[in-house]
Amino acid sequence: MKLLATSDLHLGRHSSLPFEESDPGLTASAQTWHRIVDLVIREDVDALLLAGDLVDQSNRFYEASAELENGIRRLADERIPVVMVSGNHDHEVLPELVQRLQGEKDSSGEPLVHLLGRNGRWETRTITVRNGEQLQVTGWSFPEQQSRYSRNPMETYEPPPQSGLVSVGLLHCDVNQSDSVYAPVASVDFNDTGLDYWVLGHIHKQIVWRDSAPEVFYPGAPHPFDAGEAEAGTVRVLDTSGSSAALPVAPIRYVTLAYEVTDGPGSRMRGEFRDELRALTEDPAIRSDALQLLVLTVRCRGTVSALNRFMEVQGEHEGEYIHVSEDLRAVVRKWVEEPQVETDLEKLAENSNPAGLLASWILHIDRKQAVNVEPGTARTEYPEELRDLLDAFREEYRTLAGHGVFKPVVDGGQVPPEPTDEMIEALFRSRSMTLLQTLITQAEDRK
Repeated sequence: MKLLATSDLHLGRHSSLPFEESDPGLTASAQTWHRIVDLVIREDVDALLLAGDLVDQSNRFYEASAELENGIRRLADERIPVVMVSGNHDHEVLPELVQRLQGEKDSSGEPLVHLLGRNGRWETRTITVRNGEQLQVTGWSFPEQQSRYSRNPMETYEPPPQSGLVSVGLLHCDVNQSDSVYAPVASVDFNDTGLDYWVLGHIHKQIVWRDSAPEVFYPGAPHPFDAGEAEAGTVRVLDTSGSSAALPVAPIRYVTLAYEVTDGPGSRMRGEFRDELRALTEDPAIRSDALQLLVLTVRCRGTVSALNRFMEVQGEHEGEYIHVSEDLRAVVRKWVEEPQVETDLEKLAENSNPAGLLASWILHIDRKQAVNVEPGTARTEYPEELRDLLDAFREEYRTLAGHGVFKPVVDGGQVPPEPTDEMIEALFRSRSMTLLQTLITQAEDRK
């Protein structure tokens, strides 16, 4: 038996881009949903399993629920069962939808559309697929009128009677986050549940908690919405004979490209960057038949002069799509400059002049990144003046992010309203490196 599992479609939402896309459908989660429906039909999938948050109730509700209904009706026409639970975003929508789909039945008169576990009560059903095989599915849904649920739903779970059938659990939950208000559970809760698989929703990246007896996983959101969801964009296909695999379905993907900038004529710089981009898209981990648009964060490393020249060249093409191949384009959402100086920072830091002080601060930040400590733990090891400067950077960032001028990019997801330690440190390091290069150049000019 072949099953396809997914969750967190959030129909009604669009991916954020640095400027308006000429094909709005490309950024819409609805397009990915219809690709999933096409895939289920084309690959003779026996049943579709949906682990909640299929529709955003507060985001283009009528349009989104219609898209979901149309896709399910297409599957019903092919006599493919759809089994789902509701999450914290669609706990009111899905009961209404299933009510409208009550007439969709298989040749024996059995329903093809199933919503399990209404009102926060576990429920088990036996589903018959087209070839006559049967599947046992157990599920729990967020109670209606409750978008938050701080209790562990597994506390009321009881293993269903053993039937000898392939058995699957569906649950929208937050694993190993005990203070969560979105159905917090522990990963060990799934160990002795008597099921073969657990399909979980809520987390947008793919996570496999257990790979056997039972297999427990988040399939992840099939459509990424911003740069923080670089690992989204797949569904999981289960072959109950023993294998399962993630399959890319999203037409859009967010990727970070590390790029070493070398100085030279503008035409050469453009050509070298395009070559690097082509090499990235040839990586099997990036490229897929579904992919049509790459949204890039480019981390540029090089000397200050090379970076200045490179950014000047790229600025001439601001807002342009880069055509990588006939069916694939790329757009840069963000350039991150990581300037390097052609000098020995350790030696320079021995000086007590401004250049030495800048070098020592840069080295402190680099050492923290090198040991990969937990966020925040190394802040106390910084010199007091560096801590004060980083705090000042953070406050300035908050002020700018809260300004009305920047509201569209903050609301659109291009800029987070609250910066992480890593963001502030990277910004401070970049500005310090640029200033350090200026001081070094001035000193050389005075010789």
